[in-house]
Amino acid sequence: MRRQIWLAAACGAALALVCESGVPGLVDPDGFSHLAYARRLWQSGFSLRGHPFLPYTILGQSNVDLWLGFHWLLVPFTALSDLWGARLAGACIAACATAGLALALRRVGGPWLLSLAPWGVSLLFAERGCNARPAHLTIPLVLAELLAGAGLVHPGWALGAAFAHGLLHLSAPLSPLFALLGLAGARLARDKGSPRALLWSIAGLALALLVRPDRALYPALAALISTTALSARLPHTGAELLFGGPLFFLGQTWPALALLAFALWRMRGEPWRIPARSAALIGAAAGALLCIGNLRFVDYCVPLMVLAVGAFWRRTLLPAAPLALLFALHLPQIWRDGSAYIDPPETYARIARAVRARVPPGELIFTDDPFVTEVFLSVLPEYRYIVAYDPGLLWLASPPLFWLWHHGATEAIECASRDCPPQPASGAAAARVLGEFRTRWAITSMPRGRRSMQEVMAGDGERFTFVALAPGSAYGLYFFELRGKR
Repeated sequence: MRRQIWLAAACGAALALVCESGVPGLVDPDGFSHLAYARRLWQSGFSLRGHPFLPYTILGQSNVDLWLGFHWLLVPFTALSDLWGARLAGACIAACATAGLALALRRVGGPWLLSLAPWGVSLLFAERGCNARPAHLTIPLVLAELLAGAGLVHPGWALGAAFAHGLLHLSAPLSPLFALLGLAGARLARDKGSPRALLWSIAGLALALLVRPDRALYPALAALISTTALSARLPHTGAELLFGGPLFFLGQTWPALALLAFALWRMRGEPWRIPARSAALIGAAAGALLCIGNLRFVDYCVPLMVLAVGAFWRRTLLPAAPLALLFALHLPQIWRDGSAYIDPPETYARIARAVRARVPPGELIFTDDPFVTEVFLSVLPEYRYIVAYDPGLLWLASPPLFWLWHHGATEAIECASRDCPPQPASGAAAARVLGEFRTRWAITSMPRGRRSMQEVMAGDGERFTFVALAPGSAYGLYFFELRGKR
């Protein structure tokens, strides 16, 4: 059994590295920003609190690190560059997620090879699963909660999983929920389950909140971000947050649903009201509902569906060839997505040289995209920025400032509300927007031809100096300075 779990982990790591191998940088910029924060944490002697390099966001002076435990775990990877540290960390996270699913499959009587199925049945899961981000590291924790609630593992696993979840990710409140779902599955099968697992899960989450150095503000801030910001449907938000509903859910999970339907058909007439099967089905249903509401939960939905498949799968040959083919078909799309939006590292290195030659350290730089800014947190860590990670972090701190930044960056107008009266784009408006953020420096990355701040500044030589261009495979990077006294 141990050999199979290690083999599952090795395969998960290999799949993540294959996904990353087709892009010059990272498939997703989150890895750059997380490694950069871990590096700052190490260099500060673990005294860094909050995100002082994002002074306008709600995290700026809050002393809160939303991903505290994850950044602690990333510190050893800072011995490498942010690029290779993120790639290796992503592979290790994929190994943990795959091994955790393999262990869960063993507990419900399923074949361990099914632990590789998520990489084939969902493009979005594979695209997100190869990155250095904390969500996939919590997959084994959610599975442990479900199994503990059903009485399939010791309730102590619920305590440990909830404690780890509370340090790693904003989705930590789901730990007691899945312990409850496991308990409900056991009761549906006329088994007592483990009420202790639910209580211990709540205790583990409470303990995590108590030991966090940012415990005074983290619970309220995490709840605010998880509810208010995610429901605001702001521009610049990740696509998985903007799109949801049954059609998008089916588009990302139909192979998993087909596999589950086939497994249920093969087991027709056999008992399903046993704790392992009923708990797995309830967990899969809950994962589906979460994913329909928000595609980000594909991280949990797909493994939970595969766990349900494993609970019903007879010990016959797996459909390995179709799953491998699906994964192979995903790869070109993953590589295209990774290159079409974020420029390669040499593009950022080139613009970084131009910035350092002209801008004193500690200055604030205006950027027009929060995800592009995540890369700048890595390549230009000595500067401050307006927003990164998620646009909601700026919106929660000040909605007027968010809309001022958004309309300035995308339309070159000065407007501090969601809906603006018709007005022409102008260099004067762009200059006033930069002035509101107390900066003279801007790096833009908009597609050419769009009537954005970038195009307006390039055409207004009286107010702006076009300092440097770094061409790239996506849109390239453009560096401007607002004219005036230094």
